[in-house]
Amino acid sequence: MYSSATTASSPERFKIRLMVWWIALFFLIGGCGGQGTEGGAVTVHLTLQALSSNKLLFGKTRPAPLPAEITLLQLDVTGPGLDPISKSLSPSDENKNAAGEIVLTIEVPAGASRRFAATAFDRQNTALFQGDVTRDIVSGSAPELVLVLEAVGLPSEPSSEAPEAPQNVSAAQQGLSGLTLSWDPVSGADAYTVYIASLSGVKKNNFGSFPDGKKYDGAISPLTLSELKTKTYCIVVTATGAGGESVESSEVCVSIVPFTRIEIAPEQVNLAVGTTRSLSAVATTSSGNTVDPVSIVWQSLDPSIAGVDANGVVTGHQIGVTTLIAAVGTLKATAAVGVVSPAPGRSNLNLSGTVLYEDKPYNVNGFTGQPVPTPVRGAMIHLIAIDGFTKIATGATGLDGTFTFSNLDNSARRGGVYLQVISKTEPNNPNQIELRNNAADQALLSLISSAYDDSSGTSLSGLSITATAAGIGGAFNILDVFSTASDLIRQEGGLCTPPAVTACTPPLLVAFWEPGSKEGTFYDDQLDAVFILGGDAQGDTDEYDDSVIAHEYGHFAARHFSRDDSLGGGHFITDHDQDIRLSWSEGWGSFFSSAVRKDATYVDTTTRGTTFSFNLENDSSPQIFGLNSAAVYTTSEIAVAGVLWDIFDGPTIPSSIAEPHDPLSLGFGPIWQSLLQFTNGTPATLETFRFQFESIDPGSAAGLQSILTERKIELFPDAFEAGETALVVNGSAQHHTLYQASPAPPQNDEDVIPFSVQAGVQYTLETFNLTNGADTLLTLTDT
Repeated sequence: MYSSATTASSPERFKIRLMVWWIALFFLIGGCGGQGTEGGAVTVHLTLQALSSNKLLFGKTRPAPLPAEITLLQLDVTGPGLDPISKSLSPSDENKNAAGEIVLTIEVPAGASRRFAATAFDRQNTALFQGDVTRDIVSGSAPELVLVLEAVGLPSEPSSEAPEAPQNVSAAQQGLSGLTLSWDPVSGADAYTVYIASLSGVKKNNFGSFPDGKKYDGAISPLTLSELKTKTYCIVVTATGAGGESVESSEVCVSIVPFTRIEIAPEQVNLAVGTTRSLSAVATTSSGNTVDPVSIVWQSLDPSIAGVDANGVVTGHQIGVTTLIAAVGTLKATAAVGVVSPAPGRSNLNLSGTVLYEDKPYNVNGFTGQPVPTPVRGAMIHLIAIDGFTKIATGATGLDGTFTFSNLDNSARRGGVYLQVISKTEPNNPNQIELRNNAADQALLSLISSAYDDSSGTSLSGLSITATAAGIGGAFNILDVFSTASDLIRQEGGLCTPPAVTACTPPLLVAFWEPGSKEGTFYDDQLDAVFILGGDAQGDTDEYDDSVIAHEYGHFAARHFSRDDSLGGGHFITDHDQDIRLSWSEGWGSFFSSAVRKDATYVDTTTRGTTFSFNLENDSSPQIFGLNSAAVYTTSEIAVAGVLWDIFDGPTIPSSIAEPHDPLSLGFGPIWQSLLQFTNGTPATLETFRFQFESIDPGSAAGLQSILTERKIELFPDAFEAGETALVVNGSAQHHTLYQASPAPPQNDEDVIPFSVQAGVQYTLETFNLTNGADTLLTLTDT
């Protein structure tokens, strides 16, 4: 203990020099925190001084030793990035110099704004002097600091009782899997603790045994908890002060429920340039209840037109239309924002221009990489007033993609218009096509132009709108391919089935495509709709695969004008043992695709090159070795497609080549007319087609047989038909062809083959090398 006495002549102002190593003489009273500092340790020399009007110093003003009443010194060092250092020292004669001054030497991590605070206590632990000094401590220096302590009198004793429990504790769901908790501050509390579990009755001494029980120390109101499960959580809060931890607050429980959607109000909003509007967003549960998600993330897809802040306040920047998104986790909602001119629009408004889309040409190696601007033909186009999103007029693009609007009046609204091109042919177009996003939403896709300020003029000409390949261009390519397919039937198919006296006009085709859709590409005969792949796991898309798109229209056309008896299922172009109904269906689809495009080459692309391609002219493929050898018999879809192509092609088709087995060049008409004759009683196969084709064009029967023979398709009598040569026991095998002898069953080919036998001898009769879908029935009769 420090033992020197203080006399009545002690000065009112004194100086203490403490010079000790804190590691050796200070006792830890709260634990030395980890350093977590900005630099290395620096030795600091700290001189303590005191000023006071306290009568202990009897009004003197010169330095003097500490009075005997000072029995304990406490030093605290704090600062940014520094875990607090708290030390205590009992002064003794070893700590002071000859002048009675105490000087302290300590090591402190270098860093900015280091605060040194000291308190001097008497034997009753009453703080008599306090003071602090803040300095930047530079690495490599040896600073000497003066710390002035001032008298603080005799403070009241700290409370030995714990604080009261927090009041008004409330909890609410936040976001998809979180909650926000809040409570009122408690007098005398310097910390709060939250206890949570998914069972009622949670306490600070049992939370660990409860389901999902957790403890959050050092909690600050409001507190946000995240990544919670879909269940009900119960919570209590305690306060901690000098007297310890309080009892628990009243328990509150909150249920975390999954959202099903986000809703924005209003869903459409108009505002003039330079003005603001407020939007709100809420989340609803599967039961329809509204939950305030709190943490909504707002975004404008075009901030140059309209920006939005974190509270959903929109500011108009320039005339135009953009979309706002409100998101909570993965759930999103959108609202249309239209920024208008403060001035009214004009009457006698005229607009004209061209609508294009970027086509993506390809060859057998995949896409060439050079987009080609292509007219959007026959599509609906609307002129929309931004104010109120009001449709002013509707028109259609021409064969060259051009459009014109004349003598329109927008003077009753604030200025600003835009054009909207729809993925749908207009009502007067003989090719009726609609492309929608998916079977659930059934939303048409559209291309939106830039905005035009009609408040400053009445004539807007030479406008150009382009759907890019990276955007919505694929939708208009699908529309174009389907329109071309419909054109082929209307313009080259001839008259429709009697009593019709006009060409066949295909009915409305509804197709589905949207970027990222993994539905695949196929014709659904139950929905009577075509689905186009928007992006599978490997990144493959089909919106620019013209071969594939037209193939599916072929199935649609057969369904409405002929018949298709395919059982479906997996199939490959190298197969030559398919069900003859499937091989006809798929072969017809591939031929129809080539006929639409006037190109014998069929290509199915991917983002990394070509999946496969083949040429119907010679049944070859650069990716599949030996396809020509596999493309044989009526049981091969490629052989079927090749036969139809050889009937169709001619010198006007760029990909056609002269072949000795192919004397025909008849175009699409006879082939389509043959399909129109398919009856409900006969399954659709290549053999059914042969009968109908030869009945329509008997003069081409020999040419068709030549084409069939080249593909090893034997739909004709064999050499034994006339007299049926006897079969010799253990002799040579006979080659027979089996074919349909007339359009309607049961008039099928029947071969009667005689042979002689001896009594008591066992004989075996067998067929082998069956091709072209033959399924034989052997009957043994005794003549």
